[in-house]
Amino acid sequence: MNWNFKNPKQYKKACLKQAKNTMWIKIFIKKIKEKIEPKKIKPKIYFYHDKSLLSIKKLPKNINDFNRWFNDLTEKWGPYCWILQTYLRLREVGFPCELTEKIPDEGIIVIFKRSFPINLKTNKLLVVCVQADKKEYLPANIYVVQNPSGPAIRKRKGYFIPLWPQIGLIPRDSGREDKFENILFCGWKKSLAPELKSPEFQKKLSELGISFDKRFENKTYLWKDYSKVDVVLAIRSFDGNKYDYKPATKLYNAWVAGVPAILGSESAYQAERKTKLDYIEVKSVKGVIKAIKKLKENKKFKRAIVKNGFERAKKISPDKITERWKKFFLNTAIPEYHRKYKKLA
Repeated sequence: MNWNFKNPKQYKKACLKQAKNTMWIKIFIKKIKEKIEPKKIKPKIYFYHDKSLLSIKKLPKNINDFNRWFNDLTEKWGPYCWILQTYLRLREVGFPCELTEKIPDEGIIVIFKRSFPINLKTNKLLVVCVQADKKEYLPANIYVVQNPSGPAIRKRKGYFIPLWPQIGLIPRDSGREDKFENILFCGWKKSLAPELKSPEFQKKLSELGISFDKRFENKTYLWKDYSKVDVVLAIRSFDGNKYDYKPATKLYNAWVAGVPAILGSESAYQAERKTKLDYIEVKSVKGVIKAIKKLKENKKFKRAIVKNGFERAKKISPDKITERWKKFFLNTAIPEYHRKYKKLA
């Protein structure tokens, strides 16, 4: 094209012609690509709700209703927390997915481990198993795990997504300032080391002016309240067991609540640890007492742990975990579905 123009009108006309030609070239290239590389169909994504639980018609329809409803539950938290909550949070941000009581003929389906139907047919399905605390289920194609050190990860069939933080958590009362009087354990009675339930340990705490609030399964309604808590203590055993199937939830909740945590040498905690301010790891009862004394006496250290915890909590907020689920589907599950079934338009 000759770009030597005698006046601005000729120049303008030439520019418009060139732009029009460029536009048609782009459209032509796009059409050619579509013929050579057909667009892949996005499979439907389903979350399976076990119909032996509460009817799907009676379940909350949005995340706000879910939060209020969930706080009144006394059992079966796993399926509702992992399946229903994840579905509602994804729908809230506009991510396409469905909640179903029936196994579809094809697509991607997310199923909680304990909800797996008997004789599940997987001919045209990509099955995602939310493993939680259970062992692998053979028919699953991918396992969503709550611990990045689990066996599914080692076999390259697992994908780590943190468990959602405690719903409705009440943080520590800032008015307590530097008080250090109350230790908290929340969880099943069997999940607290026997040494920490002994009269001898209780006596040592009493000598330090510390009370130990053990909220076992008969007090689940109190698990969310950290308002008067000064430190979290959560150790399953002192035998070196890494508990590769357990999550770091107690650490997450401590960060959100603004409370230091004294924890055992579990792999989930260790995987989250970036600095000594994330939590205090101990391997004996003597180590527990030493950590308690340090937190009680070194107020500057305790404040630094709390400040650091608030920063770390930002990474495991519901919004951040929702994004991780989206990335899982877009970058892992959907590509694996196409690889497995080669579904093209």
